[in-house]
Amino acid sequence: MKVAGFMSKFRRCVFLSVAICAVGVNIASAAIHDISSSNLTMLDPGANLVGGATDVFGTFDDSKICTSVSCNQIGMTLATDQPFFGIIWITHDIRVFSEGTYTFDTNCTPADIAAGVTNCGGGAPLTLTVAPGQLGAHILFDWAFNTNIDVAVVWNPDDAFGSPIYNGCPFPPGNCDPTQTPTRVWGLASKDGNGDGVQGIPMVDGPFPGFNTNFNLNIGPVPP
Repeated sequence: MKVAGFMSKFRRCVFLSVAICAVGVNIASAAIHDISSSNLTMLDPGANLVGGATDVFGTFDDSKICTSVSCNQIGMTLATDQPFFGIIWITHDIRVFSEGTYTFDTNCTPADIAAGVTNCGGGAPLTLTVAPGQLGAHILFDWAFNTNIDVAVVWNPDDAFGSPIYNGCPFPPGNCDPTQTPTRVWGLASKDGNGDGVQGIPMVDGPFPGFNTNFNLNIGPVPP
């Protein structure tokens, strides 16, 4: 199943609950899609480019879409071979969300997520608002000695990032991808999720509070 077919199906179903939508979809159509040659762009609160990666890769399981903060379905993986300020970042426990507003307790750990726990001691709240036709994600991000940094992303299907984007140029060879431009259309393009005029949703914990972590994803067909 090509990504265009998935996105078309998702738009038709987005106004219904995921459970109702699944009833009308052939079980065989649920699939794990390949993510490749994708982008991480970190922006500061003034929308200035901080860094990123041009080789983001992973998978997206379109059968695992969450509708509540207590959801423990891990629907996506993302990784890179390119360091951020000399250190490789790691993402884990990525949950993908359909339309709705979700507030995450940033004290929650992977064990809490697996158990469906949502109140973990009152960490700084991080809110993800997913509008009709969009998808969103809550991501735990490890970098250096910092673990379980909470990242929220809201995506428009088949759209451009529309903001300064990290393409690695003119940085060292191996990072540069001049095709990753503000106007390139992505299968899932990160957008301004809180109305402050900067693409992304500001982080509230970790070493970069107020900075915006954006993932722009090239969603491919089902791998062989």
